[in-house]
Amino acid sequence: MKRHLRAPSPALVISLIALFVALGGTSLAATKVLATKHKDAKQDTKLVKKLAPSLSVKHAATADNATNATNATNATHATSADSATVANSLPALTWSSLSLQNSWANYSVASYGPPGLQYTKDLEGFVHLRGTLSGTAATSQLVATLPAGFRPPSGAWVAVGESNGSFNPFPENAWIDSSGNIRVYEGTSANNSFVSFEGVEFYTG
Repeated sequence: MKRHLRAPSPALVISLIALFVALGGTSLAATKVLATKHKDAKQDTKLVKKLAPSLSVKHAATADNATNATNATNATHATSADSATVANSLPALTWSSLSLQNSWANYSVASYGPPGLQYTKDLEGFVHLRGTLSGTAATSQLVATLPAGFRPPSGAWVAVGESNGSFNPFPENAWIDSSGNIRVYEGTSANNSFVSFEGVEFYTG
């Protein structure tokens, strides 16, 4: 009695074609797979179930990697863009000159800093002072008065530099009160012939 070979079921054929496309196999490999004989439909179903998970896992892993790579790239670009935006948005400081009082005068040698006394305030609320003065003819320790908005709420002691006119540096302090009055207190053996406010700063709160 002759036995007839049953053709593969449609489900098996479809699953094998999908597997061939996903794995990129050659036509020869596909032919060999299609020529494989199975005894019954149950084995076909088992084969499809066996192949489907591995195919899904591979695709899922590939998709995750692509997503992570894209997110990492975007995050890096966003950080760089934010830094560039902040740096470019910072305005240049605008300096204003103060009117000197009590016979304090501008020190005219530009190499020691701008003559006179100037002030500005940055975006963080710090007031900056600069400039050089001569107090040899000064009649008071009061140098100048800062306008409202540029005054320390509780006053501030700041360090300034001075000399006695012979290039001998002496430490000196200046007191800026809450009304904006700037007073210079000369150091021992100094005569305020040269007073520098370069680098002086304080917080306005």
